Amino acid sequence: MLDMGFLDDIKQIISHMPRDRQTMLFSATYPDEIGFLSRTIMRNPKTVSVEHHEEKPNITQTFYKTSESEKDADLLKLLLHHQATSTIIFCNMKITCDEGSGYLNDMGLYALALHGDLEQRERTEVLALFSNGSASILVATDVAARGLDIKDLDLVVNYEIPNQSEVYVHRIGRTGRAGKSGTADTLYTPREASKIEDIEAEIGEGVDYGYIDKLKHNDLYSPKYTTLRIDGGKKDKLRPGDIVGAITSDKTIKGDEIGNINVTAIRSYVAVERAKAKMAFNLIRDGKMKGRKFRVHLLD
Repeated sequence: MLDMGFLDDIKQIISHMPRDRQTMLFSATYPDEIGFLSRTIMRNPKTVSVEHHEEKPNITQTFYKTSESEKDADLLKLLLHHQATSTIIFCNMKITCDEGSGYLNDMGLYALALHGDLEQRERTEVLALFSNGSASILVATDVAARGLDIKDLDLVVNYEIPNQSEVYVHRIGRTGRAGKSGTADTLYTPREASKIEDIEAEIGEGVDYGYIDKLKHNDLYSPKYTTLRIDGGKKDKLRPGDIVGAITSDKTIKGDEIGNINVTAIRSYVAVERAKAKMAFNLIRDGKMKGRKFRVHLLD
């Protein structure tokens, strides 16, 4: 929250609260900025810390040498090789996220960019599409990806090696969770090779190297679902059941062909199997929910 610029907002909220109150602050890490914040907004706080010993995750880590001119093509080869259902590609800069997602979409894949320049509405939509399986690839910066709760992430790709080795560990730790296995691939150029030594020191072991040209290059792949955005949500008293009822009303679409449904305050997102998405769009557009019509958009 501090990295994303919310400190001023936190102080503003605190300024309107009564002096006599109970304040609790939770943080996974405790850098100096968090310590300063706690001393500023709390009086004589008691600190409780818990040590957590976690087993080493089962993540297959492979480094692939590339060049600046071939990096995009090599990234595409990696993705086609794995054909993962869900992939996060980490970049160091926002512009690289936009350029990378644009390139992958031009090549026929389904990719979204996530970085700090997105408005909250855009961020919500990107995360809805990725989490419900309508886009299989998320190209993100480290700051934007913090706090994401994405289950069963198949693949992490480092398009660029981060400047701090601990950030690398944080990135790859998003796959292989809850006892499951995961895959983390890293592209590196000759000028980035020196960073690999820092990573080996951080993880306490040597890394494995692979060769792009030896990978099996599969065909293009598409996500299972397409998402419909409905211009109505909790403020309109819309519920997931209302949306399912509208889509299955003529029994041409079955309930198990509908994926995740995310209802926010003013918008709702529903994933429908790709082959049935246009049909679902027409049913919502032409039908009614809660006795009224809602505008619907096909996000693809």
